Amino acid sequence: MTPDLSTSGGTSRLLLGCLAYMVVFAAIAWLLERRFGPQLLAAARPWLTLAATLLLTLGLATLYGLVTGHGGVGSREQLLARAATGQLPDADGLIVGSGRVRATGPTLRSPITGTECVAYLYRMYFVVRPESFRREQIPVYWGIASTPFVLDTASVAIPVHAVPQIDGAHPRLDSALHQQRLRDYLATTQPIEATGLLGAVASAGDIFGDLSTVRSPYRRDWKHSGGDRDPGTLLVEELVLPVGATVSVSGQWSVTQRAIVPPGGGLAGARTIAVVGPPEALSVNASALPVSRGGTVAWAVALLGLGVAVLVAGLRLLPAAAP
Repeated sequence: MTPDLSTSGGTSRLLLGCLAYMVVFAAIAWLLERRFGPQLLAAARPWLTLAATLLLTLGLATLYGLVTGHGGVGSREQLLARAATGQLPDADGLIVGSGRVRATGPTLRSPITGTECVAYLYRMYFVVRPESFRREQIPVYWGIASTPFVLDTASVAIPVHAVPQIDGAHPRLDSALHQQRLRDYLATTQPIEATGLLGAVASAGDIFGDLSTVRSPYRRDWKHSGGDRDPGTLLVEELVLPVGATVSVSGQWSVTQRAIVPPGGGLAGARTIAVVGPPEALSVNASALPVSRGGTVAWAVALLGLGVAVLVAGLRLLPAAAP
């Protein structure tokens, strides 16, 4: 299969972008050093110049992104507008699709609630120091499964080939029926043993590993290396994408495959996010949608303001010694 997202092309763009940042950084550093350097205390001069240059470079880069691309197909506003109409992008990039879930093959049955679905994840854990500020959730059993599906909108069908991280509220499941289903499921499953301590930082998204290159169908089950435990002694959560439900997905659109595909490259934080509900429900995950234009402007102004403030503070509080 010919990859739709060129790794070499993506790497070239990344390198050019890094080079552009370096050029801008060097230009700002030279200007600040030439204009204000002699007025700063010698010992603090390089550090103040470095801090101000970094903040100003980041602020200008944020504004540049806003002017050149943030208002386009990759902006939060445009993504949500396209999702409302079912319009598909003309180029590879981020997409938000929303529609009724339809499986393109055999469906799945979630292990705890027995829901017919196209994807599920479950997690069984116990809490350490529940009354403490440093409480930790220690997963004991967890798993994820997905099968290819389609989002049927009013105007178009959007295939999803990536394995989604399901987000949303995590209802607790602790009835006798749920616990028995868990025991039956674990009795017929051979989970992968995961070593090391998975604490609170190993959230329901992180413990499933890097899904950025994984395609459906997919299924993995894990257990903690600390030993088996009775599900009746654990807290249980399950999230599903039910067949027929309205689901919204944020992910990488491929023009050549006409589908939402794994983002590829093993990039940290690169995931396909799915929630049950309208596109706005994706806001529960900070990485599912870009920051709004207003938020981007505020962030750029804050960075530029901090850069100027560092420079002004240095000139007033750490002036160069009189000759």
